Amino acid sequence: MVSDVIGNGLYSIGFPSNAAIAAVVTFLKSYFMIFTAMILPFLQKIRLRVITRAVVWLSIGYIVTTVVLLAMLFLNLNPPPVPPLTVAQIIPLLANVIPGGKETLAINLAEFQPFFGISLPRILLYTADPPILGVCAVFNLLICLGESDRKLKWWAIAGCLIALFLCFSRIAWIAVPCTFLIVYCFRKRWLGLSSLWVGMGLGMLAASLGLTIIQMFEQPMELFTSARVESSRDRALVVSRTIDAWLEYPWFGLYLHGVFGFVVFIAALGLTLWDLWQSAKLGSIVAQRAFAAVLVLVLMCNATPLSWMAVSFWYFFIWLGVILYRSRPQYQAISEWEQLAG
Repeated sequence: MVSDVIGNGLYSIGFPSNAAIAAVVTFLKSYFMIFTAMILPFLQKIRLRVITRAVVWLSIGYIVTTVVLLAMLFLNLNPPPVPPLTVAQIIPLLANVIPGGKETLAINLAEFQPFFGISLPRILLYTADPPILGVCAVFNLLICLGESDRKLKWWAIAGCLIALFLCFSRIAWIAVPCTFLIVYCFRKRWLGLSSLWVGMGLGMLAASLGLTIIQMFEQPMELFTSARVESSRDRALVVSRTIDAWLEYPWFGLYLHGVFGFVVFIAALGLTLWDLWQSAKLGSIVAQRAFAAVLVLVLMCNATPLSWMAVSFWYFFIWLGVILYRSRPQYQAISEWEQLAG
């Protein structure tokens, strides 16, 4: 009764209840989940070896699932997609007893899609979109490098590379060499001079090829776009519509919750990188990988919003929290909220 009165009252004054509910749900399943996952190691001790081994088995599972999906695809065992779906799906039998939509329980099967004009199989394991699988593969690869069992590590790396290849995520492919380049700069203590070296290298390459710096970036982007023209066109449309929505509600808009949310996001990102930097510059290889992972996460967010992707790789933020916890002067569990500020 009271809720109906409140709801009708808010509706009568033009309060956008649907937009508000959507914003709250987005916050809970993304940013609040990220915060919760990162502070969990501070509240309850989690060993880095445990989270690493769990991700290793997840990555090995990519191999098994991929083999099954590709076998079904090549043996023509996939059921035809039911309109308006464009991807073949299998709905588990138990899903029929659950009320509401069944999309979150659906098993999406592999399909053939053109890539550089060649029809190749594409998959989206345990994610809502193939590019999100590419992001998961990048993070899994960095996490699995810390596995102590060499045999398990190489199987996990193989699973990550298979997922990375079959997701067709161009941004993820760019992110992989970027992460190793950042870690390499740490190991060689070149990070402080990396911008100078990159600038000099680009200048020399442009001069030798007779191109301007802008042309050097435009031509790879044309090749990047030609790989999947429809995907690039759709992404450009989403980005333009997102910017329009941000301009319509600048302070608390949709994308990153406007200027206010963007400032909070940048502050959280900066503080996280600063803490990781303190350990990375002292030679911690795990902190160096985490530092590189956070940087490439920003790069990969240019393709898909973080609020949509985060739920698919929540374990990455727990791994990140464990590393941040290990970087503290003394290892102790947090019993009061005030200790987090310290």
